[in-house]
Amino acid sequence: MADQPRHGTEITLDRLMTLRSATEAVSKWVRKEVEDRLDCLRPLLLPRRLLGDHVKSAAHEDVKDADKTFTDLQAAFREVAGAPFKLAARLDSPIDAISTDIALYPWEYAYQAAGDNESRALTVKSPLSWVLMHAAPISLSQARQMLVGGAGRSDADLKQFAINALVIKQMLDRNPALVRLLEALRLTVEIVGLPETGKLPLVKLTAPIATFRPSDSLIVSATKLSGISIFEELLDVDAAKTFKDPFGERLIELIGPAALAG
Repeated sequence: MADQPRHGTEITLDRLMTLRSATEAVSKWVRKEVEDRLDCLRPLLLPRRLLGDHVKSAAHEDVKDADKTFTDLQAAFREVAGAPFKLAARLDSPIDAISTDIALYPWEYAYQAAGDNESRALTVKSPLSWVLMHAAPISLSQARQMLVGGAGRSDADLKQFAINALVIKQMLDRNPALVRLLEALRLTVEIVGLPETGKLPLVKLTAPIATFRPSDSLIVSATKLSGISIFEELLDVDAAKTFKDPFGERLIELIGPAALAG
């Protein structure tokens, strides 16, 4: 599991630029590794393996407990269909086909950075955390923007985004072995929410390498220079230097001190 980020760390602007480059390199490499492994798991995450004929398809597929699973999906959708989604709460069978592609949407959240002389409302992105779901017409970022009144709201896209998020959660709930597989890839699996997405549960994956926000004053300065109200957390190099492998630690524990001493 990743160490807790050391938010508020004081660093210089030059150090920020150096860490930005390192963060980008690590994030790109880790994401590609995660995507490659998720692609191997894709046959286990096919929506019709969970919902059977309750998902539109030319093929017929009998799935045990598909009726109960769909009833549960309907109930979960009713829970999230209200504000802020403001969608019709009824979900009829069969639902539209869900993409078999697995997507990793960058994790992001709203943050108010309080600098020395001003405060800025920002979106902070976590370069080593993602929301896992079947590919939707919109990303997490686009969904957040639509739900806070941004231009271009699409009820159809928001509905599909919500359904895809609920279906992947159902899959993990009904098959804990999938969670263990993801954890074996050194990913922390969490069910989280965001103020902008209301009651919608999101499956969040986090790589075991901590990231952090520097001081608010530096964040304000950096975003003023860039002209963009978005800031990406930085790689915690100190945590990376002391990276621990849970598999190796458990191995040593099982071997025991007596055997290690010999």
